[in-house]
Amino acid sequence: MSRLARLFKLSRLFKLSRLFKLSRLSRLSGLSRLSGLGPWPPLVATASAVLGVAQLVHTQVVPFASAGDYLIEAAYMLYLASAIPGVLTIRRLNPKWGLPGNIGTALYALAHALIAIPVSMTLLLTNQPPPQLSMLFLPGLALWLAGAALMGIAMFRQNQPILGIALPAALPLAMLLGAAGPLVEAALWVTLSTSGDHRR
Repeated sequence: MSRLARLFKLSRLFKLSRLFKLSRLSRLSGLSRLSGLGPWPPLVATASAVLGVAQLVHTQVVPFASAGDYLIEAAYMLYLASAIPGVLTIRRLNPKWGLPGNIGTALYALAHALIAIPVSMTLLLTNQPPPQLSMLFLPGLALWLAGAALMGIAMFRQNQPILGIALPAALPLAMLLGAAGPLVEAALWVTLSTSGDHRR
């Protein structure tokens, strides 16, 4: 009887431990969803913050002459590249954006892809890109502004007026601040990472 009792107790302990592990896993999965459904939005914010701090402590020289020049361009490239899947993640967190949000997301992603071309070439050549590639900055910035404006409209329709204003205002403010401008984008992406339906 004592042996059967011990087996019964062991089986109960095993079941309890399994239930405890399952509850921990469910909490962890919930935390991962709350963190923004993946690494992209936090990576965008981090790269932008690094870029802003690097530009505040070092003035970039082209052709590159120091490690700081490489760091600035690499952080800029990482920001642009990660913003493409990052904005798609934000769109997934906001399923009620509708048509303006869908178009805005596409334009925003395309803008970052266009600007990433001359930036990646600058990083590769350690010098100014060819003039033909530098011309991509202008349509890239225009698409960036248009995409952010449409996503801002989508945020207003989703009853998030602060982000509705912040999205279209971030790029002009960043350009106005100069070297510290990327810190504005970093703050925007931190806020975007906590918006939307994280239960999906």
